[in-house]
Amino acid sequence: MISQKTTHNENELENQTKVQAYDFLLLCSLCTSETNLLFETNKLAKNIENLTFAKKNYDSNQQTIEQLNALKLKIKNLNLKVNAKKTLIEQSLKVINKSKVKLNKKIEFYKNLATKCEQEPTSIGSRRILMFQNKLILDNTVELILKKQADLAQELCFVYQIEEKNNEMTICGLRLNLNSRSILESKLPINVLAQENSAAVGHATYFLFWLAVYTNTQLIYKIRPRSSEPLIYSQVAKKFRVFPLYPTKGIERPRFDYGIQLLFADTYQLQMALGKDEFNSNSILANILTILKALGIYN
Repeated sequence: MISQKTTHNENELENQTKVQAYDFLLLCSLCTSETNLLFETNKLAKNIENLTFAKKNYDSNQQTIEQLNALKLKIKNLNLKVNAKKTLIEQSLKVINKSKVKLNKKIEFYKNLATKCEQEPTSIGSRRILMFQNKLILDNTVELILKKQADLAQELCFVYQIEEKNNEMTICGLRLNLNSRSILESKLPINVLAQENSAAVGHATYFLFWLAVYTNTQLIYKIRPRSSEPLIYSQVAKKFRVFPLYPTKGIERPRFDYGIQLLFADTYQLQMALGKDEFNSNSILANILTILKALGIYN
């Protein structure tokens, strides 16, 4: 019995010893693992610190690269501007060189001219004499032209005689009355007055047309003399509007009145071209007489 108890105690002691040994080994292992873990943690912290530093360097390098790229772009734009300036300078130099060539030619020309003037004073005098003779010829030509204009206008006066009787002006014996009130107050039939006015306006239109031709005046409102139904044209935006210069009735009457106003404008243009600013806004025949006086036909 006693031996069994002893054996049992020895076993328990042995087991406890083993457990304690195991616990000790486990504790040593844990200490070693903790030491290793601490070492690895420190190592990892150093690695993190290195990575953080490396990241900062990388970010700094990226900023430097971006700055370099921006600088390269600025340099490229600056090169483009410099090239454009170079091209402009080259073009300006070409223009300057051409101007220099022209200027040198002019200088050479004037030098030669000065040499000729110094060497040939007689030639200059003869040229002056020739110029004076040409001026005399031109003045005589102008005088002849004016005389010819007066002669032609005189011939017109023989064909279309303008006279003043009883404060009324007539052309070829026909009265030209454009006042509607005086027409109504007249004792003559309206048809007779209309026919007389139509013929008188036709003669006056012919007269003005040929006066414009003889004086070489381009009328603003072109006249087309056409027997007793002459026309006058007004240009509006490259299109011509036609107005009758013979009495009309009804809705056509305003067009005739407007055509007569254009005819007055033509007479005023002829007067101004000949240096006469006298203008009668009620009588075309009076204005024609003013034109004839400007041509030296009537005093």
